[in-house]
Amino acid sequence: MYPSLAINMQHRRFILMIDYNPKQSIARNAKRNGVTEDAIRKYIHRNGIDRQADRLSLLIEQCRAAYKANPNFTPSQLAKATKHDPKTIKKHWDVITGKIGTKMSQKVQIREYNNYYATHPSVTNDLLNVETFSHDILEPFCGGGFMADVIETYGYNVERYDIIDRGNNKVSDFSTLEVPMGLYDIITNPPYDEHIIDHIIKCITICKEKVAILLPLRYLTSRERYTSLFKPFPPRRVYVYQNRIIIARNGDFETYKDAGTNLTMYAWYIWERGYAGDPQLKWILNDNSNY
Repeated sequence: MYPSLAINMQHRRFILMIDYNPKQSIARNAKRNGVTEDAIRKYIHRNGIDRQADRLSLLIEQCRAAYKANPNFTPSQLAKATKHDPKTIKKHWDVITGKIGTKMSQKVQIREYNNYYATHPSVTNDLLNVETFSHDILEPFCGGGFMADVIETYGYNVERYDIIDRGNNKVSDFSTLEVPMGLYDIITNPPYDEHIIDHIIKCITICKEKVAILLPLRYLTSRERYTSLFKPFPPRRVYVYQNRIIIARNGDFETYKDAGTNLTMYAWYIWERGYAGDPQLKWILNDNSNY
């Protein structure tokens, strides 16, 4: 039986000892945590945090709120109201106003403000061709529902949640979502932020029998992740992708249909309740030719 969620949350906080806030500067985070700025930089590096993308996300979020309150704003008026550079506002105007389309330049690297990176349907299909699950599945970070839709085609019942209403889900922050123990198996691709280890541990703790999570292959590395996640909760299997898969910002698969633009290598990590042995390493090949 896995240790309790509360014990492992405490263990992780003791190990990391850093409460990182992306809204604050490195200097401010260092002062608030009582550590050096170098320690904060190491934390950012080890957790794969993209500060430039985070800053842009916060700018987009602030501008969206201002635009929503004043939908007749021109780019210049919005820049003045939010005190941001007019050139930056104009550059991201379609994202701010919700008019983003499939022809948006791939050079505009925007992390959607609710970490919406959609998984290509073929990737979920790859998983379900090699793993079976209990009938009832929880997808706690469903986004546009691309993963949940595929799961349903295999005959599973899917309970969908996301932090915002995307039109096909219940709304909840997974950190505070109360889920009955042992009711669902879980399949998901969570946001890769500072809460991800806590999210994974919660999934493992509440699942019925099995958890499948899509993560970058690099997550197998780092002392912190090993100590707080992989040592107390070893996965049963890890399916390493032989090729690149398509992960699309804002669910825009047309723009990101060339998997070669995605430089990150991924793997499916499979946890089974009560497993305490060594992980089994397997390889998997993505086939998106039918999508």
